[in-house]
Amino acid sequence: MPFSVTLVTLFPEMAKAITDFGVTRRAVENGQLQLETVNPRDFTEDRHRTVDDRPFGGGPGMVMKVEPLAKALQAARAANPAATVIYLSPSGAAADPGESRSAGGGAGTDSARRSLRRGR
Repeated sequence: MPFSVTLVTLFPEMAKAITDFGVTRRAVENGQLQLETVNPRDFTEDRHRTVDDRPFGGGPGMVMKVEPLAKALQAARAANPAATVIYLSPSGAAADPGESRSAGGGAGTDSARRSLRRGR
């Protein structure tokens, strides 16, 4: 059974850097890795496929709209209901080795061969 990853991203074409080069390309070719992408833009209702908006109350920058992101996550969960959702956030806590082991392995898996990274 391949290691399956569903990536929710606004830039699905960037996943080709994972599937088309190096060790991960060989894993895809050998059937050990399966990578699918879900684009929140596919779940918008306006003709411009808008996924971001100004922050409530003003301020600099843009924020993701809830509706397209929630629908994209629902689609990803529907494809693999047993999957664990990992949210990578720049405001999140730093990952530690114990957390990586618990997220990487279940019965019959080699969690020592997995590595998780998230922004801080």
